[in-house]
Amino acid sequence: MKRIILLLFLSCIAVHSFSQGMYGFEGGLGKTMSYKSYLAPELQGYILTRINRHLYVGGGLGFERFAFLYNSGVAPVNTNYGEVISVRHRSSYLFFSPKIDLGIGYRKYLHLKLSFGAGLYLGGSAWTNKYEQAFTTSSAITFTADTASANTSYNTPTLIYQYGAGLSERIPTRGYWNIILSEDFGYMPKSFDKTVSNLRTNYISFSVGIMHKYHQVLVEY
Repeated sequence: MKRIILLLFLSCIAVHSFSQGMYGFEGGLGKTMSYKSYLAPELQGYILTRINRHLYVGGGLGFERFAFLYNSGVAPVNTNYGEVISVRHRSSYLFFSPKIDLGIGYRKYLHLKLSFGAGLYLGGSAWTNKYEQAFTTSSAITFTADTASANTSYNTPTLIYQYGAGLSERIPTRGYWNIILSEDFGYMPKSFDKTVSNLRTNYISFSVGIMHKYHQVLVEY
């Protein structure tokens, strides 16, 4: 009799076990939105913890490469000595980003993403073309003017920040894995050159990846 009572008591107790979150990996292409920009690879991985049915928070680790050619558009004869004519920039950064993910709709096939990240400079190159004074000594010292190009990679900032927002579409597959299609926008307030204050540009990217997401289940004790 005691055994039957115990079984009936346990059968009436149900504990809802919610999903613990999700994690995923994505890869794609991105480019800056200003100047003459070139497509470059991006990679990211993330892990998020579930707060409620629609809200997830966590963090991500991402690799982004930036490649662009800045041109002032001003003829050298109309500028002063030392002014920048053009900058050819390439750099790679490793971003550490807290993330918020909001699932939209009952099935949450569409997700809104927000993030803020600090990027650590991994390497790259920068060549700056300036209008400079020059002189020749063929028969006598003669001053003239010309453009001069120099390697200015040392002016690339070690740390850069990015405010991100994006949308991703989740395509369910069998099991816990999903295909993810993402479009992301990054606002970058800091210049890519320490001595050229206006060398700022935003960033967009498109990526494809896979995401593992636990389902909500009902476990009875």
